[in-house]
Amino acid sequence: MNYALIRWLAVAAMVVDHVTAVYDGSIWLRMVGRAAIPGFFLLLLNGLRHTRSAPDYSLRLFCFAVMAQPFYYLCFGVPRLNILFTLSLVVTLSTFNWRSCLACLLTLAVGEFAVGHSVCEGGAIAVGVLLVAYAHRLPDVPAVAVACMAVYLWPVASLLDWWFIIFSVVPLGFYSYSHLVPQMPRIRSDLFYWFYPVHLAALVVAEWWSR
Repeated sequence: MNYALIRWLAVAAMVVDHVTAVYDGSIWLRMVGRAAIPGFFLLLLNGLRHTRSAPDYSLRLFCFAVMAQPFYYLCFGVPRLNILFTLSLVVTLSTFNWRSCLACLLTLAVGEFAVGHSVCEGGAIAVGVLLVAYAHRLPDVPAVAVACMAVYLWPVASLLDWWFIIFSVVPLGFYSYSHLVPQMPRIRSDLFYWFYPVHLAALVVAEWWSR
């Protein structure tokens, strides 16, 4: 896959999705934004396979997740942790043995059932699917498709939002053939991480300024 292109597209889709969500924009633009999460999941699996230090990788994701969370809540007002927490948890659990992983996932699942919503984007199901895909070297695209569906299949009421589910999986078809597109300049990892909290902070300021 052309991971440089996937990174660019995931970032662009994320910005479209977040701007549209904050300003209550077109449903069609929200559909475009569905390309972000499958892109992030593909990049995570690739990063896990090539990282020199999973603990360092997880810590970087966690730090940026913590920085972004206040702005994430101010933007969207949802009682859930942002996507970087999900990615950080996957990387952290990838260093555990299977018994510890299972215990953590069951604890997360029980907690989510108790509060009635996912604790982080995709919740225990998405984290578990990505871990299984990484540990057993399963094909990325089917695994990411299931993980993306988990993001929108909780709670059950969101089954009515069928377009969220479909348009989170459709981009994987394009990503699968991204190797046919010429290579693009890579976004440096540090800039990629910084962009997440910074763009959310910018949205908070812009929304406040426009009142």
